[in-house]
Amino acid sequence: MSATIREELHQQIDRLPDDIVEKIANFTRLISPEPNDIPEYSNWQDEDWQKFSLENSIKKMIQ
Repeated sequence: MSATIREELHQQIDRLPDDIVEKIANFTRLISPEPNDIPEYSNWQDEDWQKFSLENSIKKMIQ
């Protein structure tokens, strides 16, 4: 992912209301594999998953 796309995603995420951010993150966690099934993500906190979920959700919306 280029720095420009990453910056655009961060800007879009920053403009979303908190309740929408939480709903998107919860939905993405629901359809994603369990964090414990992927060793490199086993130490991620909720905030890390929310950021990851939002970046991927918005990336798909932009495409």
